[in-house]
Amino acid sequence: MAAPPPSGLLYTDKPTPMQCPHCQQPITTVVTYENGSKTWIAAILCCFVGCCCIPFCINALKNAVHTCPKCGVVVGVCSK
Repeated sequence: MAAPPPSGLLYTDKPTPMQCPHCQQPITTVVTYENGSKTWIAAILCCFVGCCCIPFCINALKNAVHTCPKCGVVVGVCSK
């Protein structure tokens, strides 16, 4: 599970410069995308028009998972 963001830090879908709460190194997070509730809701709605797979190809509908490039720990998630 992701650690809470440091005070005042909000995660977006872009890499974020910060100090890793696990290894204490100055980093810029690596962002990967995972399907979230918004992705699944969009897929269900798209089933009515016959293109339910499209939301799984759009990163803007997915959760952005921020990881430390040095220690690999998930440091935060931007949920959609």
